[in-house]
Amino acid sequence: MGIIPDEKLLSIKNEIEQNPQIVINSTEIADKYGVSLKDLCNNFKYKFKVAVKEYASNVKLNYLKDLILREDENYKMRSHDYSRMLGYADDSGIQNLTKKGVGRTFNEFKEVILTRCRECKKKSCTEICEEILK
Repeated sequence: MGIIPDEKLLSIKNEIEQNPQIVINSTEIADKYGVSLKDLCNNFKYKFKVAVKEYASNVKLNYLKDLILREDENYKMRSHDYSRMLGYADDSGIQNLTKKGVGRTFNEFKEVILTRCRECKKKSCTEICEEILK
């Protein structure tokens, strides 16, 4: 296994965090940073204890949660609106994200977020989501 420097891994991690509206492709990231896909996957998982794709999905789920909480109560966005905001071409991307990430459909995920996160003012939304979605 080729060793990727920590600085490069942190840059990759930061790029994922700063671009939740883009569908992350591990192969493109590996090419961009001049590393093999295998080395990227192995080094990222070793350093951060999570696979690249899973990390990108978690970033997207947190971004989706924030978008849902900012939704105007007078205008209910639909799954295709959120899909586009997360870089997906159609609803299947967001449905797969929530189903694989938290075991719920998008509508179930949205309902839980709107109900639980708005109810509790003392806990951060992250703490609530860790409690109810795991």
